[in-house]
Amino acid sequence: MSGVASANSSATGSERPTGGKETIREARPPAGKSLREGLIALVSYPRMVVAQREILSNFYQRELRARFRGTVLGFVWPFVLPLVLFLVYYFVFAELLGAKFGRAGLADAAQKQLFTVYLFVGVVVWSGFAESVTRNASVILENSNLIKKISFPSEILPLNTVLASVTIQALALIAYLIVAPQLGWNPWGWRMLALPVLFAVQVAFSLGLSLGFSAMNVFVRDTQPLLGIAMTFWQFLTPVFWARDQVPGIEKYSYVLTWNPMHHLLEGYRKVLVNPGTPQYRDLDAKAGFPDFEWPWAECANVAAASVVVFVLGYSLFLASKRKFADEL
Repeated sequence: MSGVASANSSATGSERPTGGKETIREARPPAGKSLREGLIALVSYPRMVVAQREILSNFYQRELRARFRGTVLGFVWPFVLPLVLFLVYYFVFAELLGAKFGRAGLADAAQKQLFTVYLFVGVVVWSGFAESVTRNASVILENSNLIKKISFPSEILPLNTVLASVTIQALALIAYLIVAPQLGWNPWGWRMLALPVLFAVQVAFSLGLSLGFSAMNVFVRDTQPLLGIAMTFWQFLTPVFWARDQVPGIEKYSYVLTWNPMHHLLEGYRKVLVNPGTPQYRDLDAKAGFPDFEWPWAECANVAAASVVVFVLGYSLFLASKRKFADEL
């Protein structure tokens, strides 16, 4: 009988002696329970966000105010900085250096404008993405006083930073849409209806990375500086400052771009905001032969697929580490 009792106790838990005849049974979760809880949490993340929408809204507004606190112009800066950046790019690259794309069917002036808007959109989108991920590396450490409160949903901290960065990026693109037509490049078109989808997949991809790196940085404080170095390398591996069809011999490295989600994201934004442009300097005789660029659904699908993988991995790591945050902070 003692053998049976021992077997039963080992199946449900272990017995720890207390010094007397009685023992305290330590319950162990059945195999697979923690895995099921993790999968349920992954699926229920949107539900958690909806339930905590008031807290998320407060943190989101606080994040935006903190970025411009103490400035005279305040929330005007998200418009001013992109306008200045766009004008500087236009003057330096188009007027001063004469940088241009060798696209058939475009006059020289239009090719200069194309390079300027191509570069501007790439820099704005990359900056919004990189800022959200690098800022979130330290978001748990910066809110350690809240993390120690058991009832606080720490999962929303990376999300509010991502949303704030994407908001500033959206304001920069609005400034671009206002100024570009004044310089002869009209980016307006039906493809702008795809912008909400591009923003959504960008938020999902950035959030997955942010959840993972914010959890790692709690235990390994070198994560944030190493992440900054990695983001620099990633930036130059992505066509932010260069175009794929303008680099000789790029074909043998095409796999790098194929497996780079940010390449697809930038191409999606550029299909919407750059390629449909109809500059007033376009050669009228070649207008009919100018390529009709497609909608960015293929790019959205590629980024969405990467977002699912990254989010599952990042959020799983976050959930596995969450219970130890208070001990490390």
